[in-house]
Amino acid sequence: MGTCGAGVFVCVNNGNKASLADALHFAPTTLSLDNYWERVIEPIRLAKWYNAPRPEGADAEAWDCRAALVDAIHYEAV
Repeated sequence: MGTCGAGVFVCVNNGNKASLADALHFAPTTLSLDNYWERVIEPIRLAKWYNAPRPEGADAEAWDCRAALVDAIHYEAV
């Protein structure tokens, strides 16, 4: 079993930055490349849902790319 980048990383862009910042409790204006890991990745990787056991069957593929789903949940067209 390999992990796709979408299971680890979250793309941050103008469409999701404000909502993502709100959900992760930081001001969107303070996010930078230097603190991306600390502000975005670490809180997600500590979350209960992120650390849930990998399901079997059809849900396994979605689980493998679960971090990318964060973008989908928080994205709003700009």
